[in-house]
Amino acid sequence: MLQKEYLLHIRLLGQFDVRANGQRIVIPTRASQSLLAYLVLNAGAAQRREKLAGLFWGETSDELARRYLRNELWRIRKAIQRPPPALRDEKSPTDEFLISDEITITFDANAAYWLDVNALEKSKDEIESLISNLSTYRGELLPGFYDDWVILERERVQAIFENKVGLLLDKLIQEQQWKQVTEWGERWIALGQTPEPAYRALMIASAAQGDSSKLTLAYERCVQAMRDDLGLDPSAETRALYEQLAKETQVSARAATFQLPALQTSGTVTFLFTDIEGSTKLLEALGEEYATLLADQRELLRVNAEKWNGHEIDTQGDAFFFAFFRAADAIGFAADSQRALAAHPFPRGATVRVRMGIHTGEPMLARTGYVGMDVHRAARIGAAGHGGQVLISTSTRELTQNDLPPELHFLDLGEHKLKDLRYPVHIFQLTIEGLPSEFPPLKSLDGKAEPPAPGEPPFKGLDFFDESDAALFFGREALTEKLARAVQNSQFLAVVVGASGSGKSSVVRAGLIPALKTTTDNGQRATEELPTFVLTPTAHPLEALAIALTREQASVIATTTLLDDLQKDPRALYFYLRRQFVDSRLQIADGKTLLVIDQFEELFTLCNDEFEREQFIDNLLYAITQSPNHPSTSSGHAPVPRPPSPVTLILTLRADFYAHLAQYPELRDLVAQHQEYIGPMNSDELRRAIEEPARVGGWEFEPGLVDLMLRDVGDEPGTLPLLSHALLETWKRRSGHTLTVKSYQDAGGVRGAIAHTADSTYEQLNPAQQQIARNIFLRLTRLGEGTEDTRRRATMEELIPRAEDAAQVRAVVTTLADARLITTSEQGVEVAHEALIREWGTLREWLNQDRDGLRVHRHLTDAAHEWQLLERDAGALYRGAHLAQARDWAQANPDALNEQERAFLKASEENEEREARERAEQQQRELLAAQNLAETQSRAAKQLRRRAVFLAGALLVALVLASLALFLSNQARQSAVAAQENERTAIARELAASALNSLDSNPEQSILLAMQAVTTTYSINQTTTKEAVEALHRVVQNSRLRLTLHPNTGNNGSVAFSPDGKRLATGGENGQVKLWDVTSGKELFSIPAHEKAIWSVAFSPAGTRLATGATMEL
Repeated sequence: MLQKEYLLHIRLLGQFDVRANGQRIVIPTRASQSLLAYLVLNAGAAQRREKLAGLFWGETSDELARRYLRNELWRIRKAIQRPPPALRDEKSPTDEFLISDEITITFDANAAYWLDVNALEKSKDEIESLISNLSTYRGELLPGFYDDWVILERERVQAIFENKVGLLLDKLIQEQQWKQVTEWGERWIALGQTPEPAYRALMIASAAQGDSSKLTLAYERCVQAMRDDLGLDPSAETRALYEQLAKETQVSARAATFQLPALQTSGTVTFLFTDIEGSTKLLEALGEEYATLLADQRELLRVNAEKWNGHEIDTQGDAFFFAFFRAADAIGFAADSQRALAAHPFPRGATVRVRMGIHTGEPMLARTGYVGMDVHRAARIGAAGHGGQVLISTSTRELTQNDLPPELHFLDLGEHKLKDLRYPVHIFQLTIEGLPSEFPPLKSLDGKAEPPAPGEPPFKGLDFFDESDAALFFGREALTEKLARAVQNSQFLAVVVGASGSGKSSVVRAGLIPALKTTTDNGQRATEELPTFVLTPTAHPLEALAIALTREQASVIATTTLLDDLQKDPRALYFYLRRQFVDSRLQIADGKTLLVIDQFEELFTLCNDEFEREQFIDNLLYAITQSPNHPSTSSGHAPVPRPPSPVTLILTLRADFYAHLAQYPELRDLVAQHQEYIGPMNSDELRRAIEEPARVGGWEFEPGLVDLMLRDVGDEPGTLPLLSHALLETWKRRSGHTLTVKSYQDAGGVRGAIAHTADSTYEQLNPAQQQIARNIFLRLTRLGEGTEDTRRRATMEELIPRAEDAAQVRAVVTTLADARLITTSEQGVEVAHEALIREWGTLREWLNQDRDGLRVHRHLTDAAHEWQLLERDAGALYRGAHLAQARDWAQANPDALNEQERAFLKASEENEEREARERAEQQQRELLAAQNLAETQSRAAKQLRRRAVFLAGALLVALVLASLALFLSNQARQSAVAAQENERTAIARELAASALNSLDSNPEQSILLAMQAVTTTYSINQTTTKEAVEALHRVVQNSRLRLTLHPNTGNNGSVAFSPDGKRLATGGENGQVKLWDVTSGKELFSIPAHEKAIWSVAFSPAGTRLATGATMEL
């Protein structure tokens, strides 16, 4: 049997759709759909792999981007490279649509495929070719895709379509094919972006057919659309064309004016439209008798119109257009007509329900009757109603409410947005005694046609399903049964998921826990009392465990006692639960307690105390290992049996934190032996998770909506919270009891719902509140180290930067919590789900702006909290590089700190200053000790000199001792020299130290001290000390001295610079005044001005005179 040719049929205009020989091919993910579209739109052009990776995954690392690219290419090949099963056999060849190598990827332009965009681009200029190929344009390119490249390509394809359809209309006008002109003009308006040429084409077609009312209506639609969409009026070309066509149609209409009734051309006119509801069904039911029914209906209306002075302007099929010169006549006509229609015996007892719309406005008269926006408004009001309902506008009500007969009343229906009308219209219903007055909601555009029905939401949004939500939890039945069996066979279970957002918390809380609380007896399920404690580790896991276990106890003493026991002894949890078991007052089935530690990864992300983390794990391990399956053993002894463990432990852990268990071998081995992996839900499970909660609550989905959601979800992991949030937001925008495609799209879809909610909530805040919200989200995010960023819990006090901001911060927290972006509890505030961190682009941008700075801030927050817990112990304060980093970041971000962080930084700075002073005092004490040592050595040298003198005298007394005296004399002399050298060295070191100490306060003195330190030793034996040389180098490098002058003998009493700064005058104790060149230091002249010391010198403002002051004797 011959195989059919394998033709790939790809549509990108109006929707993304891929088919092979008529059978649809599923491209599973949005990323693979976008990638395939990009490749096929650039068919034949080789695309470099690194370019594609950067284009589609530019926000990730290069390695991740390349991996994502490989995964999506694999999905595309898997989907399109093989014929569908119905067309494939073992010998069927495989078309290679994608040609790839290590560097590039190309979609083969010669492969067997059809692309709607190509058909649009390649259309010829003939009418038949244009019509054929333009028919492929069913909407914008890739609707719902918002990649940068898609937006640019969408604009290009839109421009091609508009050029082609404009060319087609020009040719159709030339051929005078007015029906085709109208059809393609309307199509352009529906698919284009306010195309003014399309409205001009409709005007030309209307005028050519002599229909001035449609001409005017086309122009008015153009005016309205241009103002609504672009904020502009029609161009001069359009206005001129309308005026010309209007004049031409008026001339041709004069001959026919005798056919019109005597219509009012000024003042106000009340317009009334009628229409039979369900006329098609009546036609199908009555067949030929429908003509009789229609004739009877027309006769009734025309009789009443004549009675109430109505003028029949137009009739089409079962619809009438009447005009009344008095609004009260229109009301009377409507009431009498509805009574007559209700009482008339129509064929086969059929019920004819006619809806009516009434509006009073100013007339615009054309050849065919009244035209204009007021006529259009009356028609739209009538179209919003239901059979038997009479709707009127505000203007008609105001004209008739004082003269209304007692059997008639007005019912206010509120404002409604109607098609083609810019502003909402306030509508009233005319109620007629004896006739039905209750009708379904109006059929308006703003959703008020079907307001949301009251009820509780069946979806949780970003919240997890808890035990109380088990009745709404669907799709995980098979997994729940599997987990329940695993728990029954073991006292420990680790539920491990592949990614955040796979639903681990909901599976355990709403699926597994209710399943474990039921037992099967002869096929009947009966709920059993199973004490259950669910907690998350938080930053202090022992405290969270103690609070959870003692929550039902009235006194907090039980909590604090258990907490102390857990900290002191790893057996505390076991004995506490064991004691509960033996307590006869507690009826615990099988002596078991179910302990669930949800989000176990918080033990590594939030708890910074390694010791507390070990205590927590040790208590858990001891509690679950004390069972017959885990006997206690000791060296050389047989196993000692223990009572069964009183606890069944369940952990939920993200797979990317699995490596953190390596430092706890016993826990790691337990998890490895008793773990269950939670993968993504398949399409059937997702469908149940979507449809069943809605069914339980009595809600319905618009046809096709669930399939659209499943397509948007694809098979990517971690999308459950996105889907759940999109479902909740769609439910909020429901129409009656129905969740519609429009409400889903308005919510932003699966991918955009979270960001849509977050952005809209953020934009509702004022600028000050937006800054507060930004700080809140940054504080509630913990930056990942080799893992994804995760949420972080913070107390309300941490979120408040200053006491005066407390009220505003709490208001912002309330707003964010109402939008379900964050959750608040007694433990603190946290992001509702980590999916918000992944999917909200604004938050990702904030996090990526200064990740290093955020890490500094998080470390500062944790350090300040630890300092507070340690009762502000100085040992916990910042020092050195940590303090410098934190100080620099705080100076750049002063508004990001809270009171505790500011106090911690201030205390750290004060501590640093105190320690610096202590170091300086220590150095001073060491210097004094060196001086004392030098003095001691000097006294020793003097004693040696006296001994030498004594020995020399002894030599004169006794020549016998001459040789001995000579020896002693030499020894004394050497000792004296050494002592002098030691003294000089000590003095030099003292001077060097003094030079360094006075470097900042008196640099000139530092130079003199350093030079004296060098001279002290160099002048004696041409040697210098290391300290003196280093001191001289440092003081010279730091010296601000540029020039030294020696103006006078003795002290200088005064100095003064000239106004231009170029000369310096000095006066000294010798009465001499000297003038100096500041630049060169050269003495210009000297004057003996006084006999006594000069105490003041000063230049005149011009710098030409010098005044001196000196001491005089009287």
